[in-house]
Amino acid sequence: MTAPAVGSPETLDRATRASWSVSLTMPGAAAGVRTARNSEQGSSRIIYSSRTNVLELYVGGDLAEVTSAVSPSGATTVVFEGVLYNAGDLRSVLQLSPTVTLADLLVAAYERWRERALERIKGIYALIIWDAERNTLLCVRDRLGVFPLFIASARGQCVTSPDIEAVRSHPIIRAPLNRIALAGHLAHHWPKADETYFEGVRRVPPGNVLAVSRGSETLSRYWDPSPTGEPINWVEPQQIEQFNDLLDQAVARTMDGDAAIFLSGGIDSISIAAVAAERARATGGAAPLALSLGFPHPDCNEEDRQRAVAADLGLPIVLKPLHEALGRGGLISAGLSATAYSPFPLINIWLTAYHNLAVEAVARGRKVILGGGGGDEWLSVTPFLAADLMSSFEFLELFRLWRTQRRSWPLSAHRTFLNIFWRFGLRLVLMAGADRFTPRLRPALHRRHVSGRLPPWLAPYPGLRRELENRILADAPRYRIGHFYADTLRAGVEHALVSMEMEEQFVTWRHLGVRVLHPYWDADLIEFLWRVPPAILNRHGRSKGLVRQTLAQRFPQLGFDRQKKVLATNFVRETILREARPAWSGAGGAPTLASLGVVEPTLLKREMDAIMMQPGSARTYRIWDVLNVESWARSRI
Repeated sequence: MTAPAVGSPETLDRATRASWSVSLTMPGAAAGVRTARNSEQGSSRIIYSSRTNVLELYVGGDLAEVTSAVSPSGATTVVFEGVLYNAGDLRSVLQLSPTVTLADLLVAAYERWRERALERIKGIYALIIWDAERNTLLCVRDRLGVFPLFIASARGQCVTSPDIEAVRSHPIIRAPLNRIALAGHLAHHWPKADETYFEGVRRVPPGNVLAVSRGSETLSRYWDPSPTGEPINWVEPQQIEQFNDLLDQAVARTMDGDAAIFLSGGIDSISIAAVAAERARATGGAAPLALSLGFPHPDCNEEDRQRAVAADLGLPIVLKPLHEALGRGGLISAGLSATAYSPFPLINIWLTAYHNLAVEAVARGRKVILGGGGGDEWLSVTPFLAADLMSSFEFLELFRLWRTQRRSWPLSAHRTFLNIFWRFGLRLVLMAGADRFTPRLRPALHRRHVSGRLPPWLAPYPGLRRELENRILADAPRYRIGHFYADTLRAGVEHALVSMEMEEQFVTWRHLGVRVLHPYWDADLIEFLWRVPPAILNRHGRSKGLVRQTLAQRFPQLGFDRQKKVLATNFVRETILREARPAWSGAGGAPTLASLGVVEPTLLKREMDAIMMQPGSARTYRIWDVLNVESWARSRI
């Protein structure tokens, strides 16, 4: 079956219609509310009938999951899109009928508990609450940001929506490209948690609520799996079995009807597939449809394992060669087609290939696709643990960490040694010590490092370059002795890339009428895994010990007890270099970025030519980075 490209006019048109936005004129209290429906446009609006206050909801005609409600007094209005996992529990506590809509349920919850209601709500959603009595708008994003939420303000009015295009295209909003964010992307310095690639348009970070009241804004976290400053409440050994129950629950939450699963040959997706297959059998549902890509490179070809797992679990499988899933243009061409319609320059270079696999799932009636995303983050032990072990002189545990990394990653013993004992060990301890005992040296040392790291063609004009350097310096991590591991875990829920990956997936899959969900990105499961001691995550001397041995017993012929992480680094480098010249020539360089002052074209071309002449260069990624950002910016000028 031939799938439309992610960036085709068909998919763009459908994605544009499937959007909603709320615009609010402040200040003032609402005198009343009325609801109107325009059948010709397939839209609905909630309008407060006051000369000083208007709350307007627009819902695109293709979207059936948005629900809104107003309290009888008119004091509370709710707009909700998503899924509530504990709607039944909330209805029971609030003594409401099972037929009450989700929006009415949330109105009742808010009027009962106010902002504390957010701590009781479990699910994936974007939520807007207008509190007319307090003249406050609350914009709430679910705990892990599966649903996006953006906001912008102008002329005393604010506009909010899960669709960034619905915000930036609103008549009152002027949102030029964020030049410093584009330059930062090329330096692999990512935006701040609430920053987007459009000036004036902000995101609500996962697990946060943005309160807008009388012209002021307050961003606060309502969900925190392990509050900063408090010691981690480690899981006791006898509690470890709770993991299986929580994983079952996470998979059950995602399986809304017959499902598919992106099945690689790795531990994460296979562990999800095994649980999903068992649940389908228990509930009498159809076996999940396995969706797999066949990579041609020996470093990352897992076809035999993918087919064997699908056969053992009784899963029908669609296994497409990568070149077929990408289309004629290849990896770069497919990526540039997708990035033109992404909320930001593309994060996942494989997105088009998975999109075309998802089309196969939709054609077979599957409404949800499961993935193994989050497994690397939450089943593995971050190597930053090495700095904690070194600073507390736990050298035996440090050696065990090195041995586990050596057994679990396809890296040489020497490279693993440098990673554990220097890069993530002594180097960080020394940096933390310097920050603590000689803080005045930090700015000069870091500025010298940052200045030498930025290529001369990037942000060539003094003002922009200085701003970029200052941002990198301001955002440089401040390591704390004894807290390296905990601080790295926190980045796993707070870093902008976490939000961006969720937002990219949301836009990509929404227009297909399918939802892609990753059970390892489940808030309850993460709260538990956060507290699992590293020694248990690495039990039996290999990473992902919580699921590895189970899979080894379930599939004894596949050698999961010895399997190392599969990396596609060499394949990506070779592919980019092979496709670079025609892609660079077809793009005509980076004229848009040059016109914005983000790059200096002559110096940039010189480096691109040099990289293309060096097979295996560690700088190969810069070819894709520049083409990616150029394509995205060009489509929005």
